[in-house]
Amino acid sequence: MLRWLLLVALLTPLAAQDYELAAEAGVECAGATGGLLVAPPYTPVRVTIRRHDTRAFSGRLVVNLVNYHGRSPFGDDNESIELVEEVSLADGDIEADVVFDMPVGTSLLNGFISLERQAQGGVWETLSSVQFSAGVRNSARSVVGFISNARLSAAQPWLFYDMVEIAPGRLPESWKSLACFDAIVLNSDQLNERQSRAIMDYVAAGGTLVISPNAAAALNADKPAGKLLGIPATGNTVQKLLKDFPALMAAPVRSGISRAGAESVPGGMTPPGGSGPGVPEPSQPVPVPVPPEGTGPSLVRPEADSSITLWPESGRARPVFGKQGLLSSARVGAGNLIFVHADLSRAPFAAGAELRPTLPGVNLLNDAISCVSQRAQGLPTRALTPRDVLNTVDIAGRRIPGRDFLVVLLLIYVLAAGFGMFLLAKRVRRPELYPAALLVLAVLSVAGVFGVGELYKRSGDRVKAVRLLVCDETTDRNAVVTVGCAYAVDGGDYVFSTGKQTQLMPAELDKSVKSGMPTDYMNCRMVSSASETETTVRELDRWQNVFFLGREPTAIEGVRAKVHAMEGTWQVENLASQAAYGCLVLIGGNPAPGSPAGSPTITRCAWHFVPSLGPSGGSDARATLGPSTSLAAAPSPLATLLGDATADHEQGRAGLLALLELEGRRAKMPNGVLAADAEGKLATMGLLPGDGEFLLIAVLPEDTVSKGSLGPRGVDAEDITQGVLWMVLGAIESR
Repeated sequence: MLRWLLLVALLTPLAAQDYELAAEAGVECAGATGGLLVAPPYTPVRVTIRRHDTRAFSGRLVVNLVNYHGRSPFGDDNESIELVEEVSLADGDIEADVVFDMPVGTSLLNGFISLERQAQGGVWETLSSVQFSAGVRNSARSVVGFISNARLSAAQPWLFYDMVEIAPGRLPESWKSLACFDAIVLNSDQLNERQSRAIMDYVAAGGTLVISPNAAAALNADKPAGKLLGIPATGNTVQKLLKDFPALMAAPVRSGISRAGAESVPGGMTPPGGSGPGVPEPSQPVPVPVPPEGTGPSLVRPEADSSITLWPESGRARPVFGKQGLLSSARVGAGNLIFVHADLSRAPFAAGAELRPTLPGVNLLNDAISCVSQRAQGLPTRALTPRDVLNTVDIAGRRIPGRDFLVVLLLIYVLAAGFGMFLLAKRVRRPELYPAALLVLAVLSVAGVFGVGELYKRSGDRVKAVRLLVCDETTDRNAVVTVGCAYAVDGGDYVFSTGKQTQLMPAELDKSVKSGMPTDYMNCRMVSSASETETTVRELDRWQNVFFLGREPTAIEGVRAKVHAMEGTWQVENLASQAAYGCLVLIGGNPAPGSPAGSPTITRCAWHFVPSLGPSGGSDARATLGPSTSLAAAPSPLATLLGDATADHEQGRAGLLALLELEGRRAKMPNGVLAADAEGKLATMGLLPGDGEFLLIAVLPEDTVSKGSLGPRGVDAEDITQGVLWMVLGAIESR
């Protein structure tokens, strides 16, 4: 018997060695920028499983992500996130890759990965494990991903943002991992279906996409340009001469940046040939000296008579003013899309065997990015995290009395009990019963107070949320941004079950939000299957709030609106099947009505207020905007107008007033001042309309967005209260 036990003991470690893990964190970059890019809010972590055992396998990968914010691994502040992914290997498979969308903090990504399988008795045994670590990019400059066979990163000395090249085959297949880019330039038709879907989800969720078709196949109906813009792949091309576009030959200003992320320490860029998978130390960037002005590489200047091939059609995109038909723009959900009518990887925009950028190529690329540079920095999540908005979803703070209230209540109780005992003593006239009566009254009073308090704290909402539905004027691609609060009545663990494409992070939300990700997350465990993610917040106290921040690209059909320009006025039309309440319509690039031509104005947009717009197809679905709807001429404060129009939608009204900061003393400020302040906030959200654009802000019925998509497990829909705010940013149509 002892011999068999020794044999099992010797063979067990050998069985464990049948499985090996390797981990690689970051987006793999190509060309001169080669390395791995790690930046908030998510980064892909690729785990490679290698084995000698060829039998079918079913188990899980467990990632323990610690030091999420780069804090010390020692002490009480060492919080963690645990991610779990189901894994299956078919009979005969000896290698498999599993990619995690890993939440990224502020300075260091560090964790342990284990491969586990379930043994007898339901116990999970570890077969292999590996540690990984990576520095997080901390540069203040924007980072732009370039997907092409061209080597346009050679233009970095003339770009005021970090350009990183990504080979088409290495592009992540999840929008979350693409969200680390401030913009993505797509110059390839080699994306697979998952990559194309990830790109489209990325832009719908608030990203910026620049499309430069390299072939007619890039306009196919299953590619981003075809689906998002509706440009036919059979479209013809036209020939122009470079001299027809003198701005493309202007000398660019050198940025003084020789390599993406070169000044960042740590920069979140693993250099080519740097530390490999599973190495615990974060990689450091390799600075490259900037050549003095007039030395080093220069840009090729093509002949002025060089021919340019252009795609003349732009689908639903509108020409960008002053760009001579080279650029068109459109909104997609909460994001921005720029269509470049030329191929950036073809002459005269690129030259040589490596297709390096020329002078016109650098200028055209800079023009495309600059069209949306300010808007690309904004995210709708920034509007939902200030304290005023959080107060509208707070449950425990309104359900449990504060300390001052309890002191006042105690004084009232002492006075009432003392007077009651005096009356009881005077009526009974039996002094020997006074202590017993006092004790009984005290017990009954305490039991009554605690009983009523228990019932009160258990009554009412279990979840409250403010949800921002951001749409464009044409497509059914949109984004839902959520800030909410779940009420953990009994404490312990609290579970959310959401779609795998949903970004949901429980957090305290007392600190800043970076790239849409809270920096003060709560300990949680995320278990992912093929279609959903189960997020468990652990070790909660009774009556505790669980705040959470979410973002998701969606496809809610029909939630659109249009604005038509007419002679001297505009007409807004609701195309949604739901009525809209408390409608604010901003017309971009127009001074406030009544302002003399050329005079300075408080606001950059013309603001109009319409109490409501009926469902699509009804006579009240349209409204004409003019002097009677102008906010500048409104007889009442903006807070009063919105409050009256949205009175039947309490949570939506509260969310809208908090979003526009129309509460307290500010509610009585002049409408022009409030509108100007709101424009600044809309700019930080990337939602301020420009020339020829409009923005509609309104409250929709709460069932417009499914309550179930919030994901609280075991909570009935009637115990969930949500307000749905609607924002539509799009181009104004001409009659």
